[in-house]
Amino acid sequence: MRRIISVLLTASIGVGLCSCSVRTEDTIEVDIGLITCDDNSLEIVGDNLASWESEHPEYTVISRERVTDEDILSLAVMGADHLPDVFIANSQAGRLLESQGLVTELTGIASDVDSFNYDGGVYAFPVLRESVSVIVYDPSVWSEGDPVGYNSDARFTVPNCYLSNVLSDDAAVNWFEHMVAGDGQASFTDDVFVEGLDITRDLIRDDIAYGSDDELINAYVNGDCPAVTVYGNALFSLLNRLEEDNQDLYSRTEFATLTEGVVPMGYQYGVFVRTGMSEERTSECIDLARSLTEGTSSWNSDETTQRLVALMDNSKTVPLYSLYFVPWVWNYASDECFFVMREEEKTSLEYSFVLQNCYEMYYIEISE
Repeated sequence: MRRIISVLLTASIGVGLCSCSVRTEDTIEVDIGLITCDDNSLEIVGDNLASWESEHPEYTVISRERVTDEDILSLAVMGADHLPDVFIANSQAGRLLESQGLVTELTGIASDVDSFNYDGGVYAFPVLRESVSVIVYDPSVWSEGDPVGYNSDARFTVPNCYLSNVLSDDAAVNWFEHMVAGDGQASFTDDVFVEGLDITRDLIRDDIAYGSDDELINAYVNGDCPAVTVYGNALFSLLNRLEEDNQDLYSRTEFATLTEGVVPMGYQYGVFVRTGMSEERTSECIDLARSLTEGTSSWNSDETTQRLVALMDNSKTVPLYSLYFVPWVWNYASDECFFVMREEEKTSLEYSFVLQNCYEMYYIEISE
């Protein structure tokens, strides 16, 4: 307990720890804002909230304005009473909140989406479209095996665009499941990961580094880079921008996988319900949480997006690595390994020991 509180307090530095302090049985506080998400389906969430309010005039809904995407963790330091009653958070934050008993179990109520399944229980209604890792390319100038552009400055590029693909056979997926379970039967120092990191480093050396999602998206939209590997919000932003600024390229854009027949994907965001409320109030909040998600996972249907959906439907689905563990594991991994491994001369085995230490410190100790 002391360990998790210490980590959460670190996360709260510099963030205003404010939330509505006056709540009664006829008020429900919600937080459906996501600072870094520009997905159009967030508008659907807002419309769903308005519809629920009109159907439940007996409740007054108070909307909390989010400061950062991480400030839910800052509020959690003070206990469940300081959390919004219903809120959107990512799967990593949800795992931390569940470990402290701050979110309601929804097993048998919400869909059993693996990224929100903690210790065998389901804790969130999946919301927004699934995050997907794919190569987006112009078929008139790019062929399979050619270099692709990638965002070298994003913390989740290596785990999502490379490792999730490279470590996708049955043995590797089994290894990852043990890592998520934290059962001591797998380690970052295992051969399966070390060999996967070797392959990843070779791929990155051949690919084209860009300093941000904006640079990467601009390079593809302007025709300077014929193929890019993207995931999650960057994929949605790229498609939106491409449709607006280069309709010809948008119409012929196709999608491929880094590893043939494999698509890493999963839900990044979920709607959670806090603990500490009466049974009746919890039931109403669960109904609201479910209502917020309706219609948010659908794709706009045109020939381009149909090609993407077809690739997803006809490929083996594997975990999108960043949706698991807790935020500090991948943050530390990026700083100490992924951001520097192109220049440093450490072996992949040496990096694996660094990652294992981080995993044990920020994930295993917190889970215990």
